[in-house]
Amino acid sequence: MKVSHEISEDLTGVLTVNIDALDYANTVTNKLKMHQKKANMPGFRKGHVPMGLIRKMHGNQLLGQEINQILGTQVDRYIKENKIPVLGQPIPVSDPSLVLDVNNMKDAAFTYRIGVAPELSVEVSEKDKFTAHKIKVDEKLIEKYSDDVRKQYGKFSNIEKAGEKDMLNGVFTELNEAGEIKEGGISHKSTISIEFVEDSKLKKKLMGLTKGKDIILNPKAVAKGDEDLAKMLNIGMTQVMEISESFSFVVEEIFHVEPADLNVELFDKLYGKDTVKTTEEFHTKITQELEKIFVRYEDIQLYKDIKIEYAKKFDHKLPDSFLKEFMATQQQFANEADVETAYEGYAEGLKWNLIESEITKKYSLAIDQDELMNYTKESLKTQFAQYGMPDPDDKLLTDSAMNVMKNEEEYRKVYEDLYFAKMMTFYKKTLKLKDKSVSYDDFVKLATGEAPKKGIMGSLTNLFG
Repeated sequence: MKVSHEISEDLTGVLTVNIDALDYANTVTNKLKMHQKKANMPGFRKGHVPMGLIRKMHGNQLLGQEINQILGTQVDRYIKENKIPVLGQPIPVSDPSLVLDVNNMKDAAFTYRIGVAPELSVEVSEKDKFTAHKIKVDEKLIEKYSDDVRKQYGKFSNIEKAGEKDMLNGVFTELNEAGEIKEGGISHKSTISIEFVEDSKLKKKLMGLTKGKDIILNPKAVAKGDEDLAKMLNIGMTQVMEISESFSFVVEEIFHVEPADLNVELFDKLYGKDTVKTTEEFHTKITQELEKIFVRYEDIQLYKDIKIEYAKKFDHKLPDSFLKEFMATQQQFANEADVETAYEGYAEGLKWNLIESEITKKYSLAIDQDELMNYTKESLKTQFAQYGMPDPDDKLLTDSAMNVMKNEEEYRKVYEDLYFAKMMTFYKKTLKLKDKSVSYDDFVKLATGEAPKKGIMGSLTNLFG
C-alpha cells in the first residue's frame, strides 16, 4: 500500500491511496468463511451453504466495507503523520472505471481532493491595544434588577382582563398564507409578558384581552430575541428563520403579579436568615452579584473585539473552490445557492479558527486532559457549594468528573468554558488594555447593535436578550 499527496499554489491538492489486493483479499475471504459457517438457509444444512452463493449474497458488501475501513484509517494516519493542515475533509473523487468485484480482487487506486490551510505567523503583544468595556452598576440598574427579583417572588393571581404588566398564557398556532391553520405547523402553549412587548400598537391590542379571546400576531414581536422565540414555540434554533410570521394566539389564562415587598422576609428567602437586613444591604448585595455576572459578558465583548481586529490582519487566501465543494457535501446545505449564501460567514469563522489555532500552538495554550479534569473538579466543587454541601472526597469528586467527561455534550461545554477562560487570561496578560466604564444600556447596544430589552430577566444568563 502506498499513500501520497500533491499540493498546488492555490492550496488545493490530491491525496492518492494505492491499495494492493494483498492488503484486503485475505481479510475479505476470511469474513466470507465466517458468514458461511453461520449461514442458515432453506435447503442447506447450517454452515454448508455453498461459498459461491455466500459470495453472491455478501461478497461485494463485505469488500466495500473492508476497503472503506482501510481508506479511512490510512487517510487519517497519513494526514496526521505528515502534518498536513487539511481543511474540512478529503473529498473522494469518483472514478467510473473502478469496479470492485469480490470475484476479481485486484490492486486499486483511490483519489481524494483536499484543501489545506495557508501558513500563518501571528504575533500577540502589548503593541496591540484594546478597550475593555466595564459595565457600571448604577442606581438605575440596581432598581431594574430589584424589580425583577420582586416580581419573581411576588404573588400570582388569575384575573379576567389583561393589563399592561400582566401575562397571557395561551396557545400559539401557526397559520398559512390564507390565514388558516397550517398543516403540520407549530402549535404550542406558552406565555406573553405584555410589559416587554415593544410594538406599541400590538401592546395596546393585547391589553384588555380576556379569556377565550384570540389575536393574530407575529410571534417574533412578543419574543425577546431568537433564543427566547425558540423556547416560546418549543422549536430548534434552525427553525426560527423558517416559521410563518402569522400565528393565532388564543388566551387561556391571564396572570397578574403583585411584586413582593422589599423587606426582611424577602431578603431571608434570597440570602438566608439575617444575612441581609436593610434595603441598603440588599442593594450592596445586588451590586456584588451584578459585577460578578457582568465579568463574563465583558470578557465576551472583549473577545469579539480581539477577534475582529486580528481577523483584519488575515491577508492569506483560502482554497475557496474546495471549501465550497466540501460545504456542498454537508446536509445543512441543500443546494449551491445555500452554499454561496453561507460561504462568507463560514470563511470568516474559519479564518479566526486558523488564527487562534496558531496562537494556541505558538504560545503553548493547548489544553491537556489533566488540566481539563482539574477544571471539571473545581466546577463541581462550586456546584456543591451553591447547594450548601461540603466538598466531597477526592474519589467521589474524580468519579463525578469522569462521568461528566464521558457525556459528549457536557465534555464539550466544559472544554469550551476552560478554553475561553484560558484564552482570555492570556489575552488580558499579553495585550495592552484600557478600561472604560459604560452604562448597561450602552454596553448592550455596543454588543448587539440594539437597545436593551426592558428589565433584566431572571439571573441574567442571557444578557443580550
